[in-house]
Amino acid sequence: MASFVFAWMQIKKWKRNPRVICAFLVLLLLCLTMTSEYVDYSKEIGLSIQVFEPFILMFTQRYSLLFIMLILLLLYQDVPFIDDCTPYLLIRKTRFSWAMGQILYICFSTLLILLFALLVCVLSGFSVGYFQNIWSDTAWFTAYGGALNESAPIEITLIENLNPYVSVACIMALFFFGTLALNTILFSLNLWKGKFVGLCVVASLIFMGYLFSADLILKEWSGWLSIACHVNLAQHQLTGTGSDPKIGQSILLLLFISLCSFAWTCKLAKNFNFFIGEKE
Repeated sequence: MASFVFAWMQIKKWKRNPRVICAFLVLLLLCLTMTSEYVDYSKEIGLSIQVFEPFILMFTQRYSLLFIMLILLLLYQDVPFIDDCTPYLLIRKTRFSWAMGQILYICFSTLLILLFALLVCVLSGFSVGYFQNIWSDTAWFTAYGGALNESAPIEITLIENLNPYVSVACIMALFFFGTLALNTILFSLNLWKGKFVGLCVVASLIFMGYLFSADLILKEWSGWLSIACHVNLAQHQLTGTGSDPKIGQSILLLLFISLCSFAWTCKLAKNFNFFIGEKE
């Protein structure tokens, strides 16, 4: 119960945190920018779209995923969130409850961010959209050669093997566990070596993930070596062939990384002096 209280205390601080407001505004602009061309193109050719297609398109493009991860890094870079009240709260509660509260906050806020992005993307194409669980003619047309000028269409392997509802569920699960893995790593590094080191390491992981997802290095096994690749649904094995990981394998691997990082975090928290902000 104490962990939920710690998490809720962090959520309550959002209303007066300019960083959170900035993160949501940038995410709003990113959603509108990445989906507007697809929606406008469907209007131009006179075809409708499935309302979740803009969201799926946005979360399967490596460019938009890179920016979304950087937005979340901006939001979570100060984890663990320590203020003047933290040492006195820990007198009454355990350090494990405090650490779990930080993780629960990351989980709750990530879900809120995902739902916010989903809502914005749905509203962007609502005027020409429908809720039926089948891919639109626009998706099929662009995937099979009627490509847009500035942004890639939804992957054809995705359209042929999954329906829109399942695609959204898989995207949210992969992104949730990917964010959890990155931020538990950030959490532990911030406790171990300080926030500057944690920020540099996690930012490097994100940019390295972009290089892997673009097949610029280690092409054959790039899907296994980067959290950013595991987050991208389009870089998974959907046909039963290929070297990319399956969706379930990515989720299990990301969960394993999160649990290992959290175990290390709890160990580090035992020797962390919250009154002076450094290890004892």
